[in-house]
Amino acid sequence: MSVREIDPQETTRASAFELWMKAPNPMVTFFKTYDVMPLINKSRSAGLKFNMLLDYCIGKAASTIKEFYTLPVGDKLMLIR
Repeated sequence: MSVREIDPQETTRASAFELWMKAPNPMVTFFKTYDVMPLINKSRSAGLKFNMLLDYCIGKAASTIKEFYTLPVGDKLMLIR
């Protein structure tokens, strides 16, 4: 795993990073509600744990988003690969 600093202004998240830096409470997370009943049904029918399936789905979805690999550290933006 390599970590390097990147210039926030050269990313697609420049405006989001700027807002995060000026936010009074930067740990607030926006979220969307999803219907997880199909996942619950799959969990029951396959005999698998719901949390395990949910973690898998979140990881699979997040790994396809390139911004997922950029993290704010202090006042810098780091790229983790």
